[in-house]
Amino acid sequence: MKTTLKYIILCVFLINVAGFYPAFYIMKKSIKKEMKKRIAEDTSSNQKVQFVFDENTFQNLDWVEENEFRLNGIMYDVIKEVKSTDGNHYIQCLEDDKETWLFEELNRQSHENSAGSDKQKNMQKLLKLFSITYVAANNAFSLNESIIIIPNFFYSEHYTSIYANILSPPPKG
Repeated sequence: MKTTLKYIILCVFLINVAGFYPAFYIMKKSIKKEMKKRIAEDTSSNQKVQFVFDENTFQNLDWVEENEFRLNGIMYDVIKEVKSTDGNHYIQCLEDDKETWLFEELNRQSHENSAGSDKQKNMQKLLKLFSITYVAANNAFSLNESIIIIPNFFYSEHYTSIYANILSPPPKG
């Protein structure tokens, strides 16, 4: 029973600390499927975004995957890319709002789980409070000098000490 409870508590703490990461990857896969479906469908021209980049800017884009890049913090999925004879790249893409939000949430969660965040400091204060309470509860029954101990003579008659009384001081050398 105790070991089961330990594992349950451990799982709860792990989910609290790192549970966002598996959920992140599951949501990311779901969003990618949805975007592939949107790209496969005939999207209207008002949803499409077009960019023109020179060769240097195109190479320095933040490419997340083969047909996906980030520009100014916004994720885009590439529908079509054409390189012209003048060296410019014409890219037709869809803005991926959901994936942009997902990466923002990942960054926020990572920041909150870092040691410098306010939430982490509050958690450390709470753990310190619990540890003080726990230690105080363990020491609640300690003996002080102000407590008067009344001996029970019934047991002292039957008690034989293992220590011998010293009747004389040790010899001087």
